[in-house]
Amino acid sequence: MRRKLLGVKYEMEKTRRTSIDINREILKLCTTPQIKTGIIYKTNINFSLGLKYLGHLVDNELLIKINKHYETTQKGINVLNDLVGVDDSIGLINI
Repeated sequence: MRRKLLGVKYEMEKTRRTSIDINREILKLCTTPQIKTGIIYKTNINFSLGLKYLGHLVDNELLIKINKHYETTQKGINVLNDLVGVDDSIGLINI
């Protein structure tokens, strides 16, 4: 898709993110404590989908919920590092 913005042409690729991409974004974002609405807003997913991802990550002990904040656990940081390592190994761009 080509768009013109202030006289500058640029290419926009419209690609769907995988669930791994979204999980990685959430884990990276939550390395500092985040509230639920902030996570959903910053990862650009709808609320019901966001609740499913957060629930899944908490159930698998990759995130911990303390009061209203979510934070990546040590296990989550290890998984995040593994995902980034895989991206690096196959030449993908890190988020």
